[in-house]
Amino acid sequence: MGEGIFEVLVQTAENNLQTFNEALLTEARRQAGDAAASATTAHEEADAVKAEARALKTQLGALSKRAEGIDKSLEGVEWAVSARRVQDVDGLTADLKKKFHGRRIVLKSYFGNDDDFWLCSQLVDIARKAEMDPQNECSHEPKPSVPVTDMLVGAPTIEEAQSFSMVLKKPRRVPGVFVALHTDPVLTILVGVQPAVPLWPRANKGKH
Repeated sequence: MGEGIFEVLVQTAENNLQTFNEALLTEARRQAGDAAASATTAHEEADAVKAEARALKTQLGALSKRAEGIDKSLEGVEWAVSARRVQDVDGLTADLKKKFHGRRIVLKSYFGNDDDFWLCSQLVDIARKAEMDPQNECSHEPKPSVPVTDMLVGAPTIEEAQSFSMVLKKPRRVPGVFVALHTDPVLTILVGVQPAVPLWPRANKGKH
C-alpha cells in the first residue's frame, strides 16, 4: 500500500513537472515571437526613416540649387540696373589692352553725381592698367537739363564707337542697358546718370 501511494506521488510530481516545463516553453516561445515581431517592426521603421531622410536630402539639394539660381538672378539684376561699378575688371582690362593699347581716351562724368564719379574714376584706373592714355575729366562736365543716361561713347567713326561700346558692355562690365554713340576726334566716354528702371510694378497706394 505504501508503494502504491509513493508511485502516485511520483506520477503526480512528474505530471506537474511536465506541465510546468510546457508552460515555460510556451512562455519562451511567446516572448521569442514578440521579440521577433518587435525586431521586424523596428527594422521597418528604420527603413522608413532612411527613406524619409533620402527624400529630404533630395529636396534640400533641389532647394539649394534653386536658391543659387535666385542669388545669381538677383546679382545679375543688381549689376545691370543698380550697381554702378565694373565687376569684370580683369577681363575689361585685357580687352582694352589688346584692342586699344596706347590710345588716348577722355573719361567724363557730370558734376555733383557721386555714383557717376566713382564709376568714371574706376574706368580711368582700368584704362591706366590697360596701358592706354586716359584723361581724367570725371565730375567736370556741366549737367544739362536733359542729361545723358547710362553712357555716351565717342570715337573717330561710329563703327569704332560701336566696337568700343561692345567691349565695355560685355557681361559684368560697365553696368546699364543703353549706350549712345557719336563721332569724336578721340575715344571718349561720358558716364551719364543712372537710368531709372522699375524692377516690379509699384503697389497701388490708393484706397483699397
